[in-house]
Amino acid sequence: MFCVSNLCRLCLRSGLAFVDINNEDEDGILLIDKLKICLPEMTPKKTEYVSFICMECCNELKQSYAFVKKCTSSENLLLGYIKKECIRVK
Repeated sequence: MFCVSNLCRLCLRSGLAFVDINNEDEDGILLIDKLKICLPEMTPKKTEYVSFICMECCNELKQSYAFVKKCTSSENLLLGYIKKECIRVK
C-alpha cells in the first residue's frame, strides 16, 4: 500500500532517514522557516500531512539557505556602499 507519510516532502523518495521540517536546525532556525525562505512558492504549513524530508534534501536545504543568506547580506552591504558613495559624490 502507498502511504504519503513515508515520503520525503521535497524529493518524494521513501525508505530513507527523515527529519521533521518542524524541528529546529543546529542554528536554532526551524527547517520549515528555511524552506519558506528558499522556496516561498511552496509555503508548507506546520499542520501539513507530509512534514518530513530526507537527510539529502535537508543538507541541500541548509546549503541553499546559507547561500540565500550570504546573497541577501551582500546585497544589503552593497546597497549601503552605494548609498554612501552617492552621498559623498553630492
